Amino acid sequence: MHNAFVSILVASVFGTLLAGTLFLLRPLSKKVFSVHWHYFMWLAVLAVMVLPVRITLPKEASIIPSITVSQTAEVITQTQQVGDFAPLTSEKTTLFPWIWLAAAVISFSVKLIGYFLFLSKLRRTSAPTLCPQISSYTGRTVRVRKSNSLSSPLMIGIFKPTLLLPDRDMTAEQLHNVLSHEMTHFKRGDVLFKWFVCMVKCLHWFNPAVYFIGRQINIYCEISCDVKATENMNREEKLGYVNTILTLLSVGYAKNNSLTTGMTATKSSLRRRFEMIKNHTKSTKTKIILSVILASVLITTTLFASGVLAGSVTDEPDASQAFVWPCPDSNTVSRIFDEENHPAIDIPATGGSEVLAVYGGEVTSADYDAERGYFIITDNGTATVLYAHLSSIDVTVGDTVSSGDVIGKVGKTGMATGDHLHLELTKYGKATDPLDYALDVNITQPQKRPF
Repeated sequence: MHNAFVSILVASVFGTLLAGTLFLLRPLSKKVFSVHWHYFMWLAVLAVMVLPVRITLPKEASIIPSITVSQTAEVITQTQQVGDFAPLTSEKTTLFPWIWLAAAVISFSVKLIGYFLFLSKLRRTSAPTLCPQISSYTGRTVRVRKSNSLSSPLMIGIFKPTLLLPDRDMTAEQLHNVLSHEMTHFKRGDVLFKWFVCMVKCLHWFNPAVYFIGRQINIYCEISCDVKATENMNREEKLGYVNTILTLLSVGYAKNNSLTTGMTATKSSLRRRFEMIKNHTKSTKTKIILSVILASVLITTTLFASGVLAGSVTDEPDASQAFVWPCPDSNTVSRIFDEENHPAIDIPATGGSEVLAVYGGEVTSADYDAERGYFIITDNGTATVLYAHLSSIDVTVGDTVSSGDVIGKVGKTGMATGDHLHLELTKYGKATDPLDYALDVNITQPQKRPF
């Protein structure tokens, strides 16, 4: 759950950055690129926010700044000198993923309930009707119903697509315009896109940008549909199309469910739609090529950056780095983990016996000091491990080790009165009890503290 939550946060940030880039480019892009390009680019922004991309770069190629273990220890020491130190990943933060998930489920449930209530109303107020003209616009089966609760037509349903018409008389021209518009929605799969938008908004309910993106998609969905439906019409036919929208609007605009498509819209957006219908011209090959290149660059760059960051903060050690008990000849713990007073465990073992790497990673420290004696620190980006009071060190800084590799020997150097291994484990910046991961070791914990 933690990784899913972090991935959503990372994707939300980069989706917002891509949306901001599109918004800043709009004064130029609307003059160069088609409305269809804008529609699918805004949809691509939402796709970026949910694609499970995760990219891990070698440390030397990583574009994400890192802090060494020694620097981390120095920061912690300095913080403890002025007050209590609280890790950023405290237990309270574990509630955030569940809060996010609960709110997402509730949000989507509310949408579903509203949708099914809308369907229920339509079933009560509509009846099947014949519309043989629809076969001229699509070869697929589309059910048609008339409803006295609608003032404008709409498409609904993914698996059983249904065209709902207002229960009023329409001229042949008006019906032609309605079918041209709604069947364009149908053939493009706009109802499916509406569901996609709804789900992404529920997942990213905490991000105000997702609602702005949703509004842009709705606007460009209708404009691009208008342009597509009228691209082969002459001037008089386009005027008839516009008059059809105005006629349906004058009957009374009723807000449709967000999971449907409709021909009419708010009055504030009509002027923009009519201007696009009037001024639309077909894009040249050069503009099409430029639009494809720009779209590819924007999306690829965003996905790559998002994937790198997501990979850096969510990667767990792979199977070859599974937890390994560090002292093969001892399963005794003489001092247990205590987050406040002793954020480690002590394992008494025979002096000179092997110490194994509990996790794979890079050796970031291999040194001696008066307190820890000979010690080693390894780091794999997720888990940092300290091995102290060694009698000897078998690795050097910069080495890469795998779990189970021999890295040193048990000793009693530094502030120790007997041979033992002092083992500290930190995950996601939080001191963690190694015994939580030693599930296949029969650990004995005598009630004594010899060291």
